[in-house]
Amino acid sequence: MEITELIHDPSSSLPDFKPDLFIAGSGYESRSTCIPSRFKDPGIRNLVIAFKECQKVLYRKENDQYYTDREYEFMITSGDKAPAFEKVFENLESSTPKVMVDISVMPRHWYHSLLKYLHLSAPFKKVHLRIVYCPALFFEPAAYRRKIAFRWLNMNDAPYRKPGKEKDLFMLHGLGSEKGLGNLLFEKLKPNHIRLLYADPAIHKSYVETVFVGNHRLINQTDIRNLVPYPLMDTKTLYRTMLDHILPARNEHKVVIVPQGPKIFSMIAMILQLNYPDINIVYPHYISSHIIDKKPFSEQLLLDIVFEAD
Repeated sequence: MEITELIHDPSSSLPDFKPDLFIAGSGYESRSTCIPSRFKDPGIRNLVIAFKECQKVLYRKENDQYYTDREYEFMITSGDKAPAFEKVFENLESSTPKVMVDISVMPRHWYHSLLKYLHLSAPFKKVHLRIVYCPALFFEPAAYRRKIAFRWLNMNDAPYRKPGKEKDLFMLHGLGSEKGLGNLLFEKLKPNHIRLLYADPAIHKSYVETVFVGNHRLINQTDIRNLVPYPLMDTKTLYRTMLDHILPARNEHKVVIVPQGPKIFSMIAMILQLNYPDINIVYPHYISSHIIDKKPFSEQLLLDIVFEAD
């Protein structure tokens, strides 16, 4: 299936969205049940993908109990593996289902594998997918262990190859608050051209300050014209901003997106990759030195993606 429509801020135009399937995530963060409780467990069928790891950490027990009490189906999945979405979707009776997915606590490759499944394998005529995301309040990022791996994501099942050197490399780099991670990728890939995107306005001014402090080395060697803010709570502007930089670059360069920072940046990057499969996505994977709770913001972002069969 292909994406035929993106609907930004769909609650204003489609306020009565009743999903056939609602998918949430259960981890140790206190915001794990934020969206399900705000939307009153909205699916005709409700399912939670629960991390195999960290089952006794912080709010994990309370979160699992929330889903148990409300009779969610449980799928236990390692944070390092893609969920078996073919099993999640196999019992849907409609050929045009509506699906809502809360990505607030999901790792990137979980929701990337969801889009990939819908694109390559889903046996439906049409799927109306609503992505919901509850940003976290500002928090001081945890330090990370020195062993950093780099994960590449693609939207096809062919053996993956890193971008060749036949073209200059253009990097669209989303900045997160983790200290020094951005510069590690820059030094590894050595792009010929770079744009640094960061959330501003964000939820809290201190987040923006932390992003600048954590990435000062990379920022200092980048032309100020290539430092680009985007509004966190406006998916339409973010999508347009990324598209305006990527489309001209694709003509002459290999394009790589680094989806650091808020999860909604990662989601938009994946949508762009699905529409333009020559775009590569890479991000650093690491283990934090200690666990930090990410508390929920009072508002959420919604983005609707309509998939249709050819």
